[in-house]
Amino acid sequence: MSGEINMERIKDVYIREYITPTYKPFKVTYGEHKYIEHLIIKVRSENFTGYGDVTPLTFFTGETVQISKKVLEDFIPRLKGVTIDEAINLTKRLSFYPSTRAGIEMALLDIKAKEMGVPLYEVLGTKVRGEVKVSTAIGSEDIESSVKEAIRLKEQGYRCFKVKVIEDPEREAKKVKMIREAIGDDIVLRLDANGAYNAKAAIKLSKLIEGEGIQYFEQPVPREDIEGLREVKRATTIPIMADESALNSRDVLNLIKRNAVDLIAIKLAKCGSIYEAKRIAEFSETASISCVVISAFDTAIGISANIQLIASTENFPYPNDLALWSIVDDKSYSILMKTNSTITVTEEKGIGIIGGKAEEIFWK
Repeated sequence: MSGEINMERIKDVYIREYITPTYKPFKVTYGEHKYIEHLIIKVRSENFTGYGDVTPLTFFTGETVQISKKVLEDFIPRLKGVTIDEAINLTKRLSFYPSTRAGIEMALLDIKAKEMGVPLYEVLGTKVRGEVKVSTAIGSEDIESSVKEAIRLKEQGYRCFKVKVIEDPEREAKKVKMIREAIGDDIVLRLDANGAYNAKAAIKLSKLIEGEGIQYFEQPVPREDIEGLREVKRATTIPIMADESALNSRDVLNLIKRNAVDLIAIKLAKCGSIYEAKRIAEFSETASISCVVISAFDTAIGISANIQLIASTENFPYPNDLALWSIVDDKSYSILMKTNSTITVTEEKGIGIIGGKAEEIFWK
């Protein structure tokens, strides 16, 4: 790490709404995404500017852009004149609004790392990887459309993608088998039900596709059905991941104690803090449970913060769900050093977003 820290104090905080359309309706258990709403945060200290991204997960935390905006408008006056570390500590007061808290903490950590003259991964620990493998997703579509989309993604260089499964198990099993036949065995396939099934139906689907090389089955049953997760885990050879059931470290500890899952999905928008996300990944590793970072349809700001987390933490051995540029039409993704299967960890100070480019995209 470089240089002395000058205890930067916050001068101003700005927020603005930002909307990104999806290329086509992206259907999941909760409905269709035709566009994604964000709040972009800009924090100015005496010498630095930090950027954050609030992308609320309404169906996880109950937050909306309107709620987050009101919470931030009430919270921002508390930040004026305090140091960055004091401000980061103050964000704990936003624990009931995790997506909102994650966004403001992101901007503050961006400044903290810039103040120290280092990439954020050095604030969080040390660099354990220089390149992050990424995956994308196919929304819930009919079989023919899903197969065509899988072929398109493979031809464009994506090496891992997740298939949303929310319909009848036999129909979805047929879809998965046809996708596997179309793309071959060299592509990593995952499933995500977003809690669409009861345990019996989830087990039925799992049994029908156990021979298709599925990396994991994400959230097969509703959030509160921990016993259902246990049942599915015991009944299938496909590893089971918790997402909606794993909002924070307390949830994850409960899942570990009950031996309910094989993997944990981490989203900054649901756990509320990069520090909390890192803590979840590290204690999950002690229980031999791997983690995957999943973006909440973030802009490049949020993705960059996720990359810093992954770069500093061992327990992310699989591709992370960050390749949103196949789903969302957002010009900010041009900032990222990416291919369709990897993102390179930048050596830029802070979260890795160059200020001039962020200003051009988000504030002009």
